[in-house]
Amino acid sequence: MAKNSLIENAKITKEIWENLKDNKIKTNFKKNFHIRPTEVGITLVSTHFSKPMNGNKQVKIREKSNGKASYYFDENFIKECANLKFNKEDWKKIGITKQNKRTEPYLQAWLINVINNCENKYNRELTELKEALNLENIYFIGSELILQESETKGGQKPDIVIHDGNGVVYFLELKTSKGYSREDGKSPEEQVQEYIKQYEGDKQYEMLLLNYPMIEKLNKIKEYKGFVVKGDKNTEKIYKDEDGIIRIPEK
Repeated sequence: MAKNSLIENAKITKEIWENLKDNKIKTNFKKNFHIRPTEVGITLVSTHFSKPMNGNKQVKIREKSNGKASYYFDENFIKECANLKFNKEDWKKIGITKQNKRTEPYLQAWLINVINNCENKYNRELTELKEALNLENIYFIGSELILQESETKGGQKPDIVIHDGNGVVYFLELKTSKGYSREDGKSPEEQVQEYIKQYEGDKQYEMLLLNYPMIEKLNKIKEYKGFVVKGDKNTEKIYKDEDGIIRIPEK
């Protein structure tokens, strides 16, 4: 199997994360950020409400031959993100300046925060999500999780990828209450099935998942499953409707 630069960067980033022993710093980081490995380094992704799913794609994990990168993923960078005050100048320091205005990024960021449930901030919502998915445990893997575009037959990007602690990986396809549209006319349910069909048996995708930064309690993948998650302006809780769609509050 040829080396995949994205997988190699995931491994390096995971090692950097695991070598940091300060759990308080890690928790503070996870409250507002996660990491998305790329072919050239990583993207730092925000789940803070003021910058939902905005990111810095220029974070490097190796020094450039002509000097250090402007943003270099190491213990100091993690600590800087963990201690951010979320003012304009602080956002500039970590290279995130844009702000998403669309509804879907807010829903996506909020749901990731529920799954991570740092400092037990989302106990009720996480309990509801577990009941809706019929899972005892839920662990966040990543967002828009993909191998490089050239190897994915159309560049399919599951919105959120989680696992249950027992080797079952779930793709969550997120839609807002406004509905959805695709050029090929496929429904969200069909999208989820496409993810499963495309990635089951894919050894490189499996290797990427097993080596994803910040991952917990995933040593082997037994199966892929998925759900459609849809925003709902008429609910205050998370639940599964009669069609099997996971409904979440949309404000």
